Amino acid sequence: MARHTTATLVGLAVDGAIRLKGGRDPEARLLDSRRARDGSSAALLDELFDAGATVADLSLPGTLAEGHDSILAAAEQGAEREQWFVRPPRDRAVGTLVIAALALGYVAYILLGDTVLYLAPLVVSTVATLVLLNLRLRRGQRTGLGRALTDQVEGFRRYLATVQADELVVKEGEDLLSRYLPWAILFDLTERWTTVCGRLVAQGRLAAGTPAWHEGSPWSLAGVPGQVAALNADVRAAITAPDFSGRV
Repeated sequence: MARHTTATLVGLAVDGAIRLKGGRDPEARLLDSRRARDGSSAALLDELFDAGATVADLSLPGTLAEGHDSILAAAEQGAEREQWFVRPPRDRAVGTLVIAALALGYVAYILLGDTVLYLAPLVVSTVATLVLLNLRLRRGQRTGLGRALTDQVEGFRRYLATVQADELVVKEGEDLLSRYLPWAILFDLTERWTTVCGRLVAQGRLAAGTPAWHEGSPWSLAGVPGQVAALNADVRAAITAPDFSGRV
């Protein structure tokens, strides 16, 4: 999902590892790779700025393809290394089971004729059972640590989705907007989070100045959701490997 990579890029910018530039010619400029705070961020930097490069053009298809895959791989490796799952999630789609069942039913009808119609209730029941079982297996089975981490993430998402400006404690000089913005992007709560921060600005509890990591178009708190959406669109194109087959 592009939003994961967008959130990682913004997190790297907030931490001072890169400088993001939006607009017509979006780019990422390397500042300090040591500021990558986790394995996924470091993996993205390694792929984005390989062979000594310091600037990455985010408008080119495929620019982030390997970096996006590295983020997912780093997350999977971390989950395996720290044993988050007793049984890892499965990727098989429910549709595969349904298609297989329909194909089996068609073959049975060819071989047995109308007799197979009497078996329809049993087939439907079996397919429904397989679908429900597959849905459970796709989620995997978490260990105690995996369940605890999942609860923390889900709890923080609910917090960002429900917290009101009056409930927030803002320390003097703290850039609360930037601190939680990558998480808001990841949870698809950018508009809500900027609205809450806008109320803090109106109350005089949060500075309205341009964050140090922002570059490009003029800064506007109200314009952040649109800028994030534009960046996410650029990222979505950049994680798609270019098609060299010549097909349109």
